[in-house]
Amino acid sequence: MVREIKPPELELPERSVGLLLELKRLPGGAEIRYAPIYKKGFWIFKKYLVPKDFKSFPLKIEGLHLEGTYAIFAEDPSTLREVRVREREDGLELKLLRGIPAPDVLEHIIKPKIRMEILSDWNYVRAVFLDRELYGGFLHLLSLNRYACRRGKDRWRELVDSEAVLGNCRGGEFAPVAERSGEGFTVLRGHLSSVLKALGVPFEAFEEWYDEEVRGLGGAELPKGLREYQKEAVSSALRHLAFQGAVTIQAPTGSGKTEMALAIAEVLRDKLGRRALYLSLSRSLVAQTVRRARAFGLEARHLRGGPRRRARGRDGPEPVEDAEGRASGLAGGAQRGQGAGDSGRGPPHPSYDGALNSEQAGQDAEAGALRHPLEGGRPGGLLLRLRGEAGGQG
Repeated sequence: MVREIKPPELELPERSVGLLLELKRLPGGAEIRYAPIYKKGFWIFKKYLVPKDFKSFPLKIEGLHLEGTYAIFAEDPSTLREVRVREREDGLELKLLRGIPAPDVLEHIIKPKIRMEILSDWNYVRAVFLDRELYGGFLHLLSLNRYACRRGKDRWRELVDSEAVLGNCRGGEFAPVAERSGEGFTVLRGHLSSVLKALGVPFEAFEEWYDEEVRGLGGAELPKGLREYQKEAVSSALRHLAFQGAVTIQAPTGSGKTEMALAIAEVLRDKLGRRALYLSLSRSLVAQTVRRARAFGLEARHLRGGPRRRARGRDGPEPVEDAEGRASGLAGGAQRGQGAGDSGRGPPHPSYDGALNSEQAGQDAEAGALRHPLEGGRPGGLLLRLRGEAGGQG
């Protein structure tokens, strides 16, 4: 194990019973200040005391649209209570008002149901369930996936649409991406957020562990000219890259997946000075993408490989060879390594957002791309994969 993936640190004293939250709305989310809640006096009066010194939450919660002051208790983290606050010399006294359902991300922060560990190569994560009910739900979901795969395409599609997929289905055989390990599972990092989503656990409840430099770029200013749905996809992809270092953007042909990838490359170049490598089995597609990249203002050049051989009279490394004996790509940007790819191939029944779902040859290639040497104990480059809605090129 390298280290544990933790929920954001709240630094709450053990004797506290919950949190008082001050939520301030921001574009796309909320900024949070918090303080611990203590029981005060006789429990029958249900009075609470809160220190006056609030602390800022370590990160902005995306997609949280509440504003105001609320209490959330460890004994019932599924409910937020509106509160009336009265100032006293020794702190703030709370009076509880109506309750509303708590957003999932807050529920999992105050009372985590799963613990995750990064394994030594930074490519795999091991998860252990802290909640028996959630563990039972995981086992049930695995059984449901196997059943849906055996029943055929229509039943599998229903599972895909409900975002409850835990693997790939090929020829009636279910291949899980989350391998059971004791009372938990082990998963390749590119699948992690999708497995958490299927379990109803928001990945935003945990730190963005893979690449600290990319933290916060989900709210970065994006290149002009993108449509609204493209902006949402790009922002989401940047958050996933910071969290797990790999993500798939899956969208229909003509939706502008290439433009989304180039927008991500531009953000990473401008903010972090990183370069991008774009790979495809189609040389004509790469040539087209070179033109689009230059229109985006990115420096780009076309690199082409062939069957594994060394050119006569030249020294140096052999070209990279893919499963069919050819490779093509473009490179552009500034300094540090960054990965982006468009597979153009895949099974007839696509899996889910965030997963690296492809034919076996593609899986082997992607696994190899993830296993390049670590530098100073840190992970390697980021991996973005583009995918058509039915596995074809976009």
